[in-house]
Amino acid sequence: MFTESFVVVILTLVIAYLYLRSGKRGLALAVLPVGVLPLVYLAGSGLCRKLGPVTPLSDLQWQVLFLFLGLVAGAICQGVVSYNIKRPSARRGYIILCGSFTALFAFAILHSIIPIV
Repeated sequence: MFTESFVVVILTLVIAYLYLRSGKRGLALAVLPVGVLPLVYLAGSGLCRKLGPVTPLSDLQWQVLFLFLGLVAGAICQGVVSYNIKRPSARRGYIILCGSFTALFAFAILHSIIPIV
């Protein structure tokens, strides 16, 4: 899932950049929380190899911990961004769509890192 996470982060940044170029700062900000989970997962993947030998947690446990930290950080960012959406139906739709993507992506990452016996 390293490649997929990298692609999601790059696409999120490109879409936000294009919205910024067209003058739609609010939409650019609304896109960014989608990339938080993959970004934290990528950072955690690099750090877990260094943290595993030094701490009592294994590499797998560190990966799962970083995954859940990314999930929480993404949810907090989505909540902060949705606070600025005025219409309740648009806010609900934004939270449902972004939250669903983040949750499904977290499940896919979790499925790829947990070994199936």
